[in-house]
Amino acid sequence: MSPHRQAVSVSSNQMSLKPRHILLLIGILTIVLSFLFFGRAISTYNLIILSGLALSLISFILILFKDPVRIKVCWTVIVFAGIALQWATEPIMIRLSYLFYVRQNEISLLEVNRILIGKTGNALWVYDSTLWKRNGISEAEGKKSET
Repeated sequence: MSPHRQAVSVSSNQMSLKPRHILLLIGILTIVLSFLFFGRAISTYNLIILSGLALSLISFILILFKDPVRIKVCWTVIVFAGIALQWATEPIMIRLSYLFYVRQNEISLLEVNRILIGKTGNALWVYDSTLWKRNGISEAEGKKSET
């Protein structure tokens, strides 16, 4: 076999990123970043995490059906690394999400806190004025905290 032909076969044997590989990485990253919306926009969080899971799952299935065994093993290791990354960063991302929420709504939360501190016993905060009255919160106090 000529050296030229041997070099061609070696270079074709190396792993190259195909769209299914890139989409899998994007899906894993999407899942990890979705937790930034956990505390402040739950519907956005649900949409992002489900999109990331679907994208990852479809991409990984394509990899399992189309790639050679060595590449399948490599990408399976990458998927497990992504799961470990998600597991390790989830509490941090959720905490950041709640910090963003508190900072964005600081004035309203301080007002609710001021109202509730003056009340005795347990209180449940809801946006329904009939339940406010049951908890000893006037409608004016309830409307003030909604803004």
